[in-house]
Amino acid sequence: LQYGSISARSDDVHTLMIELANWLNFRPLPSHADPLLLNHSHELRGFKHNLTAKLLCPVEYDWSDSVVRAKIRNKEIKTNTSFFIHAFYRGEEGNPNNNVEEGFLRSTLLVQTWHQIYRASGSISEDEIPSLQTDRSNASAPVPQSNKARSSTKQSLAELYGLNQVTPRTIAYSCVLLRFSLSHAKKWGQDCSFNYEGLYNEIVDYFEAADPEDEEVQTHLAELLHWWNEQAFAEEDASNSLKPSLHFQSTLEEQRAAKTSAAAAAMVPVPGSASTS
Repeated sequence: LQYGSISARSDDVHTLMIELANWLNFRPLPSHADPLLLNHSHELRGFKHNLTAKLLCPVEYDWSDSVVRAKIRNKEIKTNTSFFIHAFYRGEEGNPNNNVEEGFLRSTLLVQTWHQIYRASGSISEDEIPSLQTDRSNASAPVPQSNKARSSTKQSLAELYGLNQVTPRTIAYSCVLLRFSLSHAKKWGQDCSFNYEGLYNEIVDYFEAADPEDEEVQTHLAELLHWWNEQAFAEEDASNSLKPSLHFQSTLEEQRAAKTSAAAAAMVPVPGSASTS
């Protein structure tokens, strides 16, 4: 199981390295990556590239400020001390002074990352995933097994695990993979410049360790998870829905009845007309 998880993470890292380059390279002008990111290497990412640097930059710093950019690249400003990075925010902009939670964990990139990991069709064999009979109440976010042991069964991870709602741990895993994909790190497990385990744990605790008596916090977290589920499972499974059939039948019945009534009304003579005299 441990080997499978490591291999699966490697698969996710490789896939997201490619997909992130596509997402950022094909953004509308002028927000696309310039120069274009390589889809087979992290070499030009991290703080070497203006777009990935801006996304990795903590929200308390303005990457568009040339002084800030210089200090970050010269390591006068430490960027590995904050998990509140632009990439995790709606519109990729945060409000660090007044409300750091505003727009936090609502970025398009983060949703795209989640979709790629959990909803994108893969080639995962059911006999190559961990047993679903075990207690997963405290389990880490599910990850697929390695490509080396996959069959031709085309299913997403969400389909294989019966995952029909977004969980804090799947969001946390997505945060980790997105942050790593933006970095210039050459290989997973060898990047000591950032605390990825700490990021995962803090995002999980953000949801799971929140004060249950704090109504405002619980309302905010419930709304956040509701928003996530709308993004992740917006499309309705209508394969067995009777709604189209009922609409089809009722529409025909209503319109046919209206036509019959109109035809009958047209045949009733009007008092005082020539035909009745």
